[in-house]
Parts: sequence; structure tokens; C-alpha cells
Amino acid sequence: MAEWTPEEMAQLTTNSPWAKEVPAQYRSAMGDRRPDPEPMQGRGEAKVGECGLVPCANVMPGRVVVIWESALVMRQALRSVIPPEYNGHYVISIRGLQGEQTPDRLQAATDLSAKGKPPLQPGLVSRRNGSWLFGFSREQMPLDVNDKDVYFTVHTGSILKDTLLRASFSPKDMVYRGTPAL
Repeated sequence: MAEWTPEEMAQLTTNSPWAKEVPAQYRSAMGDRRPDPEPMQGRGEAKVGECGLVPCANVMPGRVVVIWESALVMRQALRSVIPPEYNGHYVISIRGLQGEQTPDRLQAATDLSAKGKPPLQPGLVSRRNGSWLFGFSREQMPLDVNDKDVYFTVHTGSILKDTLLRASFSPKDMVYRGTPAL
């Protein structure tokens, strides 16, 4: 088993082919419950692309870490136990997700997608300590190093059309000790 320095662990678990720190856009106008943000002075109305079509005062940005936990390198580094029901699944976790979430809501709002393949919803969603685990069937979406970007997306809003967070993974970069690590 590999050993990493604290600096290598920080890099591996927040900014590596298997871990991405990404913004999460909580829209208070969409019913997500979070404490009121501090007033943002001088922002005015949002422009398309700035905060979507929601006034910036109603968008509460945060940061989360999305980790591809089923990869051997991440299992070794984190030494976390993946529940046995997740066998045969890509396991992706979110750390730092705010708000009142439920497994059913997250399951309906989340997908994994790759070019040329239909999006796949997780078959499993559960809470582990301060993280959420998502299990996507390897059989229903086989991935390999030839797949371009793979997107993990969580939607929000009453009809799940807004993006809460999105992380992009590149399987060609997710190689550990010469072997694809997904």
C-alpha cells in the first residue's frame, strides 16, 4: 500500500484526476434551505451566465469535493470502507454538500454521463459520516480510458433543471500504476 505525505494527500483528495473541488450553486429561490447569506452589496440583477437567471442575491455559492472513491488509488489513500452493496458500481462521493438532502431526492437529481452514452442515475445513494455516496452500475455504463470527459452532475430546483454542481473526470488521466483506476 502506498504512503503519501500530507501535501500529496491534500492534492490527491481535492485536485487530482480522481478528486475535484467544484462550486455548488445553492439557489434559495428554488427551495433549498440554507442560512441567509450575508448581503452582497452592489450586485444588482443577474445577467445570463453570471448567476443563471436568478438574482445573485438568491444564489449562495459554496464549494464541495467530488471524489471517485471506487478507484484503487483513492481507496488506498482514504482508507475508507465502501459498503458491500456498492460492489460492481463506480462509487462517487460528495463532501461538504449543504442543505437538507435525502437519498431519494439526490438519487432523482443526480446522473453520470459520457459522450455517446445516455446519462445514468445512481442505483444507490447513502450517507457516510459527512459524505454522500453514489453508486453507478459499471455494467450499465462501462467506462474506459477511451471515454472523453465523464460528468457527475447534481441538479436542483422543482423540476431538476438547474445545476447544483458538476464535476468532470477524464478516464484517460485516471490511471494508477499503469492500470485504469475507475
